[in-house]
Amino acid sequence: MIIRFEGFDNSIEVKAGLVSELAVCNKTLFSRMVSSLLSERGELALEPYRLFSETLDPVASRGAFLVIESPFNLPWDNRQIAGALYSIVEARVFEEDEYRMELENQAESLRKSIGRFALSFQSDFRFDIEWDLKKFLKAFGYRIDLPEDASLLDNVTQFFSLASDVEFRKPLVLVGFDNYFCENDLKVMYDQAVFLGIPLLVMQNEPSSLSTRYLKKHIIDQHFLES
Repeated sequence: MIIRFEGFDNSIEVKAGLVSELAVCNKTLFSRMVSSLLSERGELALEPYRLFSETLDPVASRGAFLVIESPFNLPWDNRQIAGALYSIVEARVFEEDEYRMELENQAESLRKSIGRFALSFQSDFRFDIEWDLKKFLKAFGYRIDLPEDASLLDNVTQFFSLASDVEFRKPLVLVGFDNYFCENDLKVMYDQAVFLGIPLLVMQNEPSSLSTRYLKKHIIDQHFLES
């Protein structure tokens, strides 16, 4: 994906195998750009922008990427990611007839147990909806098991792994993560994103001193000059 902010010459390429760093040194402009991406309004945003595919075809701004404003509030419950997780688990389980039959038998056993309990009522009861694995996973909060003592870096890399597992291909936009991690941790984070094929755009106030073959830097200084 390519992002072009109105009024600026340089385009920002965001794709798998590349980490794009956008350092906006003017804090007012930085906040306006972040707000614009969060709004998903494209050319109607506070700082208008346009999106293009790698072949320069226009891309709709709505839902084009996932903006993460803080490593303390990772979007584990993002609807698209969670839905993809449930679908993949269901598909993998049902690939094996043995697992599928085992789960269906257990579901039937649960229905019969509840049915026997309901015999004590004067009214008659039944289940209107067949057992559904995806609904079961959602109802019982099936999600990543994070240790309580996991570090902030571990949480972020686990989220990257989840995005990879569910084949979430949209770019992730990390806002101000340099405020919470040393540069060595940032490099570990970026290495993981590149390894997993996650398109990554990092937005911050100051350019980092990191230098790797996959890191492409875009700098807008206090006077809106680009480099």
